[in-house]
Amino acid sequence: MLKMISKGLPLRYLSAASPDEYSELLNRIKFFISADVGTDEYMIKNFEALACGCVLVAYRQKLEEARLGLVDMVNCILYSTPEEAIEKVKKVSSSQSLLENIAYKGELLAKKYTTKCHDEALLAVINKDIQQTNKRYSVFDRLRGFLLDHTFLLDVTIR
Repeated sequence: MLKMISKGLPLRYLSAASPDEYSELLNRIKFFISADVGTDEYMIKNFEALACGCVLVAYRQKLEEARLGLVDMVNCILYSTPEEAIEKVKKVSSSQSLLENIAYKGELLAKKYTTKCHDEALLAVINKDIQQTNKRYSVFDRLRGFLLDHTFLLDVTIR
């Protein structure tokens, strides 16, 4: 896929030896062309690129894009063919404001996938469940459930 895209765009194949080098590399480039074709998922490298302010150019993974919040020409560029990728990259390259807007919205999207955001989302789900449980059952119901779940031996003497 990258070879076909490189026929219409001046691509450079870059690599990094360390995580720091990789981060510096992503912070220097404007477009990150992803070629995860046929994987049916967006790899973490795509979100790393978004977080560094790159415009992500990614092959459409139909099932995942909406679930992850990827919106074509809003926070990334999605393509189905090399020709489509070339056309969209050229369009975005010709408008500094469009390039900056897509990159900015891509960064905002990437922030939703930080560990902190995942922790907060999990905590919200747990709290909601606790609140719903507390509303559904009275104090008596919860106490009865506790007693049924725990075995108590009672010494009852009849006189």
